Amino acid sequence: MKKILFVSDLDNTLLFSWKKSHLGDFCVEKKDGFEQGFMTEFTFNSLEIINKITTFIPVTSRSLSQYQRIDWNDNQLPQYVLVANGGILLKGGKIDLEWLKESQELVKPYKKEMYNLCDSFRNKEEYKICRIVDDMYVYVHCFNDLQVADCVNQHKTPNQFEVVSQGRKVYFFPPAINKGIAVERLKERITYEKMIVAGDSIIDLSMLQKSDVAIIPKELESSEWYDSVMVDVCDEIIFSDYICKQVLKYCHDR
Repeated sequence: MKKILFVSDLDNTLLFSWKKSHLGDFCVEKKDGFEQGFMTEFTFNSLEIINKITTFIPVTSRSLSQYQRIDWNDNQLPQYVLVANGGILLKGGKIDLEWLKESQELVKPYKKEMYNLCDSFRNKEEYKICRIVDDMYVYVHCFNDLQVADCVNQHKTPNQFEVVSQGRKVYFFPPAINKGIAVERLKERITYEKMIVAGDSIIDLSMLQKSDVAIIPKELESSEWYDSVMVDVCDEIIFSDYICKQVLKYCHDR
């Protein structure tokens, strides 16, 4: 039994876009033939070790198709992956149909409003993209920061969704399509002694709060949410490398 559960966000946590890549980084994702996602050499190599000594579970808001662009090698390939903000579970690379059915039932009361919301955005020129991701949540891409702020202000309240902005993207999550809830659901299927969680954004807070140890960047540091959680704040430039060092350290010290 692997006694450490290592749960981690992906984008800007373990991997990053080509815009932030440097010479020597490893390309781990291509889109339409172009290099898209990268890891540092240290993170890339460390994940092979981490995947052997922990139960490594990526948890991402990426759609299933976006996640499947990531090219793990055989030693890194996670046994479990949560995509679509926890709405879909992959086990051994295949969709867990029982999990999917449960998620669909959780989303069902919000489906009509999701489609209405998406239709309203598609009729407005200020939104670049609007889509329903894997039938789990609504995603909107704005052209500029002002439009993001306007979108959030207009829909924050009253709204039955959790409205979260990240860069020029705005997400509308049904209440149960939440990383923290997904992690709680998954914990019922796995035996472990300690859970380490890494994340970089407000979308990750719900699962960071469920951890025994939360690894975060300084930007996420706030005493308001982690009073009952041991928090490890990154003090290095490269967040992904810091995460891997700390996970290896916690495993060694156990």
